[in-house]
Amino acid sequence: MLTVTGDASPTWPRRAAPGLAVFLGLLGLYAGVHVALRLHLSPVLAIDDARELLLSQTLELGYLPRQPPLYNWLAWGSVRLLGATTAALIVCRYATLGLAYLFLYLGARLVLARPGLAILAAFSLVLMAPFSWDAHAELTHSLAALAAASAGFYAMVRLGRSGSVLAYLGLGTAFAAGFLAKFSFGLFGGSLLVAALATPEYRRRVLSPRFGLTVGTALLLCLPYALWFAERDLSITRMYAEEVRREATSSYLRGVSSGFYYLGRMLLVYLGPFGLVFFALFRRAGTTAPTASTSARRLVGSLLLTEVGLLVAAILAGSVTYLRFRWLTPAFFLAPLLALSWVDTADLARRQLVRYAGTLLVVEALMVLALTVNVLRGDALGEPSRLNAPYDQVGRALADAGFTRGTIAAGEGPLAGNLRLRFPEARVIRLTNPDYLPPASSAGQCLVVWDEETVDRPALLAWVSSALGARVESEPVQTIAVRYHHARARTLRVSYVLIRAGRGDCR
Repeated sequence: MLTVTGDASPTWPRRAAPGLAVFLGLLGLYAGVHVALRLHLSPVLAIDDARELLLSQTLELGYLPRQPPLYNWLAWGSVRLLGATTAALIVCRYATLGLAYLFLYLGARLVLARPGLAILAAFSLVLMAPFSWDAHAELTHSLAALAAASAGFYAMVRLGRSGSVLAYLGLGTAFAAGFLAKFSFGLFGGSLLVAALATPEYRRRVLSPRFGLTVGTALLLCLPYALWFAERDLSITRMYAEEVRREATSSYLRGVSSGFYYLGRMLLVYLGPFGLVFFALFRRAGTTAPTASTSARRLVGSLLLTEVGLLVAAILAGSVTYLRFRWLTPAFFLAPLLALSWVDTADLARRQLVRYAGTLLVVEALMVLALTVNVLRGDALGEPSRLNAPYDQVGRALADAGFTRGTIAAGEGPLAGNLRLRFPEARVIRLTNPDYLPPASSAGQCLVVWDEETVDRPALLAWVSSALGARVESEPVQTIAVRYHHARARTLRVSYVLIRAGRGDCR
């Protein structure tokens, strides 16, 4: 029997309604499969995870002016618990992604009538390419922004229902986490507030004096990093000009065309696969009125329209000429929830839900297969993946050459982070982040190492000389050549200079 009270979601019989325990079981299975698969496929770290392991040597207020530090803090904590291992970074990745799924499910439960449909709404992320593919290989800070956006949405819906002090504090905490995760969270956060103001049931909550608790909490939690950032020689305005407007030209029309091209790509990649599946399976959905929460549905619809509207306005103003997929990670993830809320009707056929669940399962299985093949193919069908790079073998070769502990100064790319896997007691620094110089734990050797294909050797040696006071230009250079994992021909060439007794601050 179905009961409805006001704007609240209908209540379905408990026996027929899968709930939080079922969702957590499915989420655990999903995360467990991917963690096990990733650890089995490759012992090395790709670019983003290698950078996080490098920066996890110390706990700082901020690390990189271009990236807020929330994910760095999570990685630091994971390394403290699990050691400087591949597992620490992989567990951190899927714990963060799991939080995004969890809060999305909790928010969907407050919107949709059917608990089972809320589970499908959360796992609909597998139909959005950045979450079905990129989230398993490259995203870090963007995953933290997604989790914060998911928590922010859940907190806003809770706020609309209760208006309690705890709800206001929760929303402020979620907003702080978002801005500490990624600057592009501002698009989602600002749009969510605009959408709340445009929805009567939420407007009164946002305009309440209690909303000062939300603002105060967010400001208080962001203040330490904000003070750190203010001392850096890189402002938000400069970053915006260098990244978002980097393709700006003297032609206004060319800039606008470029902006709409990238926005179209984003919408196609994020929403295209889901849109096709949704239309195929639900084009003959129930004909009765939706039973989902009307105010929450309006909130989500207004949010998505505001996000697109702001992007279009920025493009027309000539302010946005370039977009990256990861920048919009928090932007469109609620689109499946909105679509499913419109078919959440009393006469929705069970077979449609079963087919949709089956489709999600098939797509996820195909993604697992594709991730596996992408590594095992080696250099067949083109360049090998980053997870095929034999950094583990390079580490063993450097150990055989006599390096045990001290300072490792590396060139660009993931080499530095991967060498920390092999030498967890060493201080590891790299040319890409010249300002990050953690203190040396003890006296030791000095190893300067670089990938022959990616580094400017004179620039690296000059940096080592200026940053560490160690002149190594006259030292003999040795080279290691190792074949990529599962590859037939592709070889990684790494050169190094090893000084057994450290010089200057290279110890």
